[in-house]
Amino acid sequence: MLVSLGLTEHMKRISAIFFIFFISACEFIAPQAHFKFALPINDHSYAYSAKHLKLFLEENGVSMEIIMAKDAAEANRMVAEGKADLTFVMNHSLYISETIGTKAGNLRTILPVYDRLFFLFAKDSIQPGVRTQDLLKNQKIAVSSLEGEAANNLKHLFASAKMEGVKIVQFDSTASFVHFWGHYYGSKYMEFHEKGWHGVSLDQDWIKFTDLSYQALIPFEIPALPGVEGSTDIQTLSVQTLLICNAEIHDKAIYLLAKLLCQRKVELVAHDNIYRSISENFDQSILLYPLHLGTDAYFRRDQPSFFERYSESIGLFLSVCAVLYGAFQTIRNRLLQKRKENIDKYFTDFVEIRGNRAASRAETLEKLTSLLQRAIVQVTTEKLAIMDFHIFSMLVQQEITILKSFNETK
Repeated sequence: MLVSLGLTEHMKRISAIFFIFFISACEFIAPQAHFKFALPINDHSYAYSAKHLKLFLEENGVSMEIIMAKDAAEANRMVAEGKADLTFVMNHSLYISETIGTKAGNLRTILPVYDRLFFLFAKDSIQPGVRTQDLLKNQKIAVSSLEGEAANNLKHLFASAKMEGVKIVQFDSTASFVHFWGHYYGSKYMEFHEKGWHGVSLDQDWIKFTDLSYQALIPFEIPALPGVEGSTDIQTLSVQTLLICNAEIHDKAIYLLAKLLCQRKVELVAHDNIYRSISENFDQSILLYPLHLGTDAYFRRDQPSFFERYSESIGLFLSVCAVLYGAFQTIRNRLLQKRKENIDKYFTDFVEIRGNRAASRAETLEKLTSLLQRAIVQVTTEKLAIMDFHIFSMLVQQEITILKSFNETK
């Protein structure tokens, strides 16, 4: 019964290993070609880009299903929990990893796909030279969603800067400022510009502070619109928008996805120039989430593999191992042959003692006992083949038993 249970458990383990191997093999041969994308509601930029990404993937034989999430943090959580495969995140959104906690460890970066710019528009014109912290003191800043990524990042930024009195509100007519992340000369930028709002240029002290506080935020200058009266250069900040996934998605699937985005980005650029920033050359040290192994493998595709780099050394090592193994087997066979020859001598002696009719039974018994004792000494010093010794021992002991029983009967 215990043996049966042991075998059952053993078979279960073998089945589990085989199943895992089978699934891995299937993923490698036929990698994932359908992805669920978690899209935060009320995020114009993400919705705009997700539409392009969906069209791009489907044109290249990969399907994408949009799943709505209430905000960016929820979208990241869905991916971390395996309820979705992909989503976007701004590279400086530290509050998201703080919000979802240890589950953030399940998230990986595929690629930065485009840059977003920090926009701050004022209802009234701004006097030049006013510091940003003074300009925003005790003011209302409107955002599209109080639960969105823009609002939470702004709260995080103001908390870091120890700025008090700034109130972040849902967009309404009473707000003096409006904030969003978008693209230079994009539709939302042009919408506020055409409504008569004034683009706010961040002062150098504020830019330096944010640049030091958030490595992922990069100073950026938006040139004035040519031909538009009153348009001026705007000093602001830029951040990469990352396409992220769950770490458990097979490396081969992400390898092919990264390859598709990098090698055929011209198809995305045809939708919008913002995708020109897709590149293999970016600073991986400042990524919010580590690079996925699939993307890393794609970036290293031209580098020789471990076996290619050390093929000569590996070949030499295997040759030496083969020689040593051959020598070991030769020595082992010789030892086994020697033991076989030794035990054969004992069998010969046994036959001679047993066939000596001139010797008395007492002499024969003494010689057999002596022969067995010598054989036992030999086998303990590993000079006799153990299996042959067992046969020899049984024969000698059987003969000794017969001789003793005959003497007792007599």
